[in-house]
Amino acid sequence: FIGRIPAKTPQEVGKVTEKIIRQEKEMNPGDWRRRLVFVAAPGWFESSSERLISDFIPSCYEIKRIYTDERSPFHGTSSDLIGAINEGCALVHFKGHGGGRIWSDEKVLTMEHVPKLHNATALPFVVSFTCFTAMSGGLGEKLLMHPSGGAIGVLGSTGLGWVKGDYLLEQGLFRAMFEHGFRKLGPVVVAAKFLMPNYMLIYDILNLYNLLGDPFSDVPLPEGQIELQIIPNGESIEVIGRTTPPIDGAGELMIAGENGPLRDIRVSSENGTFRSDLRGLPGGVDLSITAYLRNESEDAIGATHFRMPGEDEVDLSISPDSVRLVEDQGEMFLSIKVDNLGGRSSGKFEVRVYVGDKVLTTLIPAVKAHRSVTTLVKLPRISGETKIAVVVDPQDEIKEANEGNNRVEKRLTPSSSNVTPSFGGKVRSPDGKVTCEFPPGSVIEPTTVSISVKLTGLVNSPQPSIHPLTEAYEISSDPPLAKAKFKISFNVKAEGEIGVYRWEESPGMWIRALKEGVEGEVEEFGIYALCRSEDKVPPKISLSVIDRQLEIDGTYCSENPTISALIMDENGIQRADIY
Repeated sequence: FIGRIPAKTPQEVGKVTEKIIRQEKEMNPGDWRRRLVFVAAPGWFESSSERLISDFIPSCYEIKRIYTDERSPFHGTSSDLIGAINEGCALVHFKGHGGGRIWSDEKVLTMEHVPKLHNATALPFVVSFTCFTAMSGGLGEKLLMHPSGGAIGVLGSTGLGWVKGDYLLEQGLFRAMFEHGFRKLGPVVVAAKFLMPNYMLIYDILNLYNLLGDPFSDVPLPEGQIELQIIPNGESIEVIGRTTPPIDGAGELMIAGENGPLRDIRVSSENGTFRSDLRGLPGGVDLSITAYLRNESEDAIGATHFRMPGEDEVDLSISPDSVRLVEDQGEMFLSIKVDNLGGRSSGKFEVRVYVGDKVLTTLIPAVKAHRSVTTLVKLPRISGETKIAVVVDPQDEIKEANEGNNRVEKRLTPSSSNVTPSFGGKVRSPDGKVTCEFPPGSVIEPTTVSISVKLTGLVNSPQPSIHPLTEAYEISSDPPLAKAKFKISFNVKAEGEIGVYRWEESPGMWIRALKEGVEGEVEEFGIYALCRSEDKVPPKISLSVIDRQLEIDGTYCSENPTISALIMDENGIQRADIY
């Protein structure tokens, strides 16, 4: 990857290097990293700028338009552009006429404007689609070399710009950043040239446009992604955000309607996930929901669209929680709950289930307004984790407020499964809170392993300081096996003195199955639960030898004594080690 840093003296090298390293080390996460500035001249330049925004820019980004046409609702001047850069933005994009030292439409940016830029902690990537910007001594070099602001890098032409060729390269540029996720300046520019559509003057464009700056500097766009899931709950919606990679941080959830912003809500994530319940949103309105999360070293962004159904609309909806596996007398069924969030009855519709290469269907006569219907679909026998897809109204025969909440894909694991010595197996409790994984070689003969849920209240424990936090889960095999090494996992967040315990029928108490954590290897079938220990009192130990009491004052006993120990603890004795 090639980039040009046009320093003429060692002092200039030091200043621009310091500027680049400062941006790299002091990431400065904030709203500026999701803000994009589009500057355009009148006519074709403005209309093609709008097409680029519409076709390539994800809705999670905030767009600031500065168009030089006085008739435009986004009309702006050089002072608006200087203010936008100083406020902070990740990208500045220009389309219009220009010379080597000027964006000439209304003189929106000139060499004299650059010293007014004081954005040292928020340097954008500037892409200039006009003539001569990247030539020696031009505006691009001025933006890069400005020590207290300007740009982290500039993409510009060293010669004439060609309107159509520029537009095709712009398409490649935005595809590289927003579809393929390139963030380093060098790879972004190279990928843009590979991804641009073919054009008769393509070689001129490839040679004219070059990078000013360090090719390994970052375009300061968020690298993390936030997947937003919308779960309607009657008159409210729950928004669940999950970051990739997982990021723990704080940020905002921004909700906008057709006429602009509706509300901003502060959110914070834990283990890369956050939840927010939104109430009082207007019905019959298309909503744009955007999330941005950050901490000191990383950030993430995401968006989705949702329509709050009105009283004259149908909105059929399913979610992962509304699809579950049901087992009864050796047969398996898929329970599917379909909600109608709208104010009008749905009429009949099809529900289609995909299990491997099999397609199963059922018909639901109707779902009344603001009601739900649950149906059962008989499944072929599945063993181990299986991917299942459910689609409501797959032919789109019903016009709905939202078509995007009609499909769910879910991995289901039956609460009983075949486990073999060669392949092992996996089984999950009916409520999904406990999973047992059997690696190959964990059993000596084929068996069916099942997990059944028992009320912990039915397990009569005399231990006053051991408190079960979950139901009890009986893990058994058929035919019965005495031993098997397998991994048990509780899908429950645990803190403090919380651990996995196994019920010991004789002497009738809970014993610690894992030294720590809520997942690990065990070697016995049986009844397991997650328990909290509040046992702070050590056991009482009384030692005695034949014919005399063993005292602390230094009394000696014979060379081969018979010693008895009485150990007492109201929470039971799990094990005693003698040294």
